[in-house]
Order: sequence, then C-alpha cells, then structure tokens
Amino acid sequence: MMLKQKQTRRPTGRRLRWALIVLLIASVLDYWLDPTWVGEGGTVVNKGENGLWLRYTWYFGRQNRQDLVRLADRLDKHGIREAFFHVRGVDRSGRLVYHYLESAQGLNRDLAKLAPKVRRIAWIYAGNEQGHGRVDLSSAAVRHTMALEAAWLIRQAGFDGVQWDYEICPDQDADFLRLLEESRLVFPKGAYLGADV
Repeated sequence: MMLKQKQTRRPTGRRLRWALIVLLIASVLDYWLDPTWVGEGGTVVNKGENGLWLRYTWYFGRQNRQDLVRLADRLDKHGIREAFFHVRGVDRSGRLVYHYLESAQGLNRDLAKLAPKVRRIAWIYAGNEQGHGRVDLSSAAVRHTMALEAAWLIRQAGFDGVQWDYEICPDQDADFLRLLEESRLVFPKGAYLGADV
C-alpha cells in the first residue's frame, strides 16, 4: 500500500496580486488618514529649565536697554533659566580675543535685576586645528591662560559661569579634561562650568 504525499500549495499568482493590492490600499489609507486619526505624539512639558544661546552682540554691547527688557521678558515667558552669551573665542595663547568689560558688566548687572532667576553664562569658543581654530590644549600654559580668562569673565565681567565650546573634541581627550579641572580650580566657589563638545 502506497501513501500519497500531501502536496503543499504554493500561493498562486492571483493570491499574490490580491495581497499586493490590499497592501497598497492600506499604505495609501495610512498616509491619508494619519493626521485625522492620530493625535499628537507626546506631551511637551516646560519645567522652566530651558537654555538659550545668544549672539556675541550682547557681550559687545550692541543691544540697548529696550532690547534687554524684551530679552528678560522672553526668558521669563519661555521658562529659560540659563542664558549663554557668546563672547567669541580665544587666540593661540589662550587669551580671549575680545575683552568687553564695561558692556559685560552692564549686561550682567541689568539682567540680574530684570531676570533674577536666570543664570548668565559666558560661552567661549575654543577651536583646535580639526575645528579650524588655533588652540593647542596639550600646552599647560595655554590651558592655564584659558582658565584665567574664563575666571575673569566670572569675577570681573559678572557672569555666573562659563561654558567651553571645544571643537573638535575626540573621545576621552585628556587635555580637555585637564582644562575643565584647571578652570574649576580658579573659578569662584559655586560658579557654573559647562562644556559643549
């Protein structure tokens, strides 16, 4: 007695065509109905911990009192607690290219009154050769000068801290970590120290 083998049926060309048509219709419906049937993706919660990066023109003193009042209002309205003011960069020796003491003092003094909850941070660009800059952080003298310049922005110009914008920073750059450590050593206690790499 011979047993017949059960034949497996392959999908026919007709079934395959219908499957593709159904898939095409579902894709078109999904595209057209998506905005109609799907709500917003998530909830945005403003915890009042936002930051805002501002052009160097504030440090240079190119804004007037009315601009500062509008800025303070905007900071409050949007829950911005950290304002990063670009002070441009440092030269090969590590010194700030621009020292605008009077305008920086005025900016910090006035903004501290208009927006007392906002931390005012000097944002310093420090580019190496990869970032088309000039800074060689392997030099202890350059790092020391940079740290002192950053401390000047806090102690003399009135900023609450400094953010180093170091470009381009390879992973585990020991020299950049040294710069952060050396900056902390010369900063006043409680001053903000941040990095953007």
